[in-house]
Amino acid sequence: LEADDLIGTAVENFKKIPDLKIVILTGDLDSLQLVKDDKIVSETFKKGISDTIIYNEEAVKQRYQGLAPNQISDFKGLVGDPSDNIPGVPGIGPKTAIPLIKEYKSLENFLENGQLDKNYLKITKFKEQALLSKNLAQLKCDAPLDVRDLSELKRESLPKENLISYFEKLGFKSLISRIQ
Repeated sequence: LEADDLIGTAVENFKKIPDLKIVILTGDLDSLQLVKDDKIVSETFKKGISDTIIYNEEAVKQRYQGLAPNQISDFKGLVGDPSDNIPGVPGIGPKTAIPLIKEYKSLENFLENGQLDKNYLKITKFKEQALLSKNLAQLKCDAPLDVRDLSELKRESLPKENLISYFEKLGFKSLISRIQ
């Protein structure tokens, strides 16, 4: 269970609220799997907290050359993700993975129906690794997080002294200077 899974679970719980727009603020592109139309967007950091990019569903498709948010884990199952130690399939890169996923819609469908594809043998040789990689990349949206009401997440502001003390312990000198 990772922080991304808790975020995924919270999004899953709150996306049913009518007229609620969800913005996921993170430095991790794994959150792009959660994006849905303009209702659920991900604002990710490019370089620091002041340089961000907002991904709606169309922006995710542009970044992944036409793949939908729910196909990102299929992509990572084939290509891997070094930042998360996900191996993927050796010799399969984006130029191979993207057309396969576009045609077959999912890794599982390719494994079941892609026998005529020239990459079939290479991928099936690493079938278990590909499926494990997909599973590792896929955000879990069923974590034991019992928060169903947004009011439960409301925080009162912290006393400035407590925040400064906490930031000192963590060595966040630039943040301390911002709040003083």
